[in-house]
Amino acid sequence: MSKSLGKKLFWKKLISIPLIVIALALIGYILLVAVYCIPTSKMEVQMKESCDVFGKEGSYISVMSSPNSKLDNFTDALMLLTASHPNTGNVWKDAVCASRLEKEGANTKNTLLYVFKDDGTDTYSISYARYWHGYLVFLKPLLLFFNYGQIRSLLMFLQLGLFLLVIVQMAEKNKKMVFPTFLVWIFLNPVANMLSLQFNSVITVMFCAMLFILKKQEKHNGEDIYCQYFLSLWEL
Repeated sequence: MSKSLGKKLFWKKLISIPLIVIALALIGYILLVAVYCIPTSKMEVQMKESCDVFGKEGSYISVMSSPNSKLDNFTDALMLLTASHPNTGNVWKDAVCASRLEKEGANTKNTLLYVFKDDGTDTYSISYARYWHGYLVFLKPLLLFFNYGQIRSLLMFLQLGLFLLVIVQMAEKNKKMVFPTFLVWIFLNPVANMLSLQFNSVITVMFCAMLFILKKQEKHNGEDIYCQYFLSLWEL
């Protein structure tokens, strides 16, 4: 690479990286504002149906005998409580605050059961503004039509589909990498990853990233776009 070309690429990245950060932050905020326009009253039936799963499984349940098969229902309950929190009427503020209901002395699972199975009167709202709640862009619309158990099933098929696409693309590029990839996925315990919203969101982003790399690696040769690409993933 010539000195002038290297300098040009340096300035290109120096300018593009801050712009990407600002653009993704704005896009993410607008998307959150859009889903916060959805009336949470229409999610109530699905949330009540979701209580059955949490009442049966609790906050943490192992789907297999190994310790790494434990589901994170605690975080999933937090995500559902945030998604179903009643709107205040100011969607711009709601999208920033990402509030959820909480009950004194109760964990997120028990709070969810209390709000949607019992009277739910002794609760208060707390804000979780320090975190980017990108999952709400998908979870809020899904809760209009599906309960927690049904969303689990949808995400299970999504993860299986993405994994098969990764394997197909990898087989085309380098068949030797198929078995190690399959082995890594097994060691990650796909059953637990597919049944927890928290885990599934991470694995889904990972598979999408792998598909992008497998599709674009020959065209871009890995150097010019990956800095911006992984920056975008970090923003997610």
